[in-house]
Amino acid sequence: MNLPVSVRRKRNAENCSKYYFANKEDMRKRNKRWQDAHRDICNAAIEIAHNRWREAWMFFVESFGFTSCSRCGYDKSFAAINFHHVEPEKKEFEFCWLFGHKPTTERLQEFEKVIPLCANCHIEVHEELREIQNGTS
Repeated sequence: MNLPVSVRRKRNAENCSKYYFANKEDMRKRNKRWQDAHRDICNAAIEIAHNRWREAWMFFVESFGFTSCSRCGYDKSFAAINFHHVEPEKKEFEFCWLFGHKPTTERLQEFEKVIPLCANCHIEVHEELREIQNGTS
């Protein structure tokens, strides 16, 4: 009996799933051994993905106009640009964490909560906020 390809694929996927769950611990050990033996390939694949995500993030950073400080206009080095959460209680993600992960709609919404500041201005803003909280301004 010659079954259609779609049916054969579905049955194969079901069988693979059943086998995996019946032998979960063995499969994890097998996967771990493969990853250990091919660490360089795994690391290269991870690096490729992270680079692709960084490029995608930079597209959004540029489209939001976040390549320079919104306070003093500094734009010589993007590495010196920090993202300041205007309302810290609404912060869901740290930007340093975001750039190493895949862009999603939820993560992109974090751009609406921040302003770009150079490192110096960012420190000054936090110092001003501390002075206001302490009542010393």
